Amino acid sequence: MLEWTAIDWRLKPTGEYVFLEANPSPMFLHFEQQTKFRIPESLVNLLSEIKGFNFEF
Repeated sequence: MLEWTAIDWRLKPTGEYVFLEANPSPMFLHFEQQTKFRIPESLVNLLSEIKGFNFEF
């Protein structure tokens, strides 16, 4: 099982991302199991395309 945390962000009109919260039990796993859509992988791919957004694993 994948252990992770969902993080909520908002984008300000200035282009700056603002951290809102970290949720240690997001519902993605349930939806992923029901739909067979790889939500976490899709989110990582989407976010990795944002200019200036760096991921470290």
